[in-house]
Amino acid sequence: MMNNKFSFHIRAEDHPNENLLQYFNHGVRFIHDALASDSGAVFVHCAMGKSRSATLVCAYLIWKNAASPAQALEQLCEGRPICEPNVGFAEQLEVWSNMCGVVVDNDGNADVERQKTYEQWEKHRFTGEVWEWEKRGTGKQQGREVAKL
Repeated sequence: MMNNKFSFHIRAEDHPNENLLQYFNHGVRFIHDALASDSGAVFVHCAMGKSRSATLVCAYLIWKNAASPAQALEQLCEGRPICEPNVGFAEQLEVWSNMCGVVVDNDGNADVERQKTYEQWEKHRFTGEVWEWEKRGTGKQQGREVAKL
């Protein structure tokens, strides 16, 4: 991962086992800062422009607008209809949505709760071959819906 004033780069494969969730917090803040800068623009891309980049933009929309993963993907597809996070990324968007929904308590412990959610997911998450992910009944069999946990 490279992060500076002008770029934020994540080296990741488009595979359901790839952990993009670990980059969401930095990624959404980079997008937010870029949109708030003088240029007011950001370019998010990956090789095909449909899974990895779409996942990061959906993560931003979830964080910024309190959108559900399905709502974020629907909004993104209005501008780029081919966007479709792979089933593992879709699951990570569900976890991210839960992490973003954590309310700060009187002691300011939201970060602790978010970290617990992440660690629980990381400890118990499914990993397998693509066909095993598809066998679990997520992804394209659900239409445009994001994977259900």
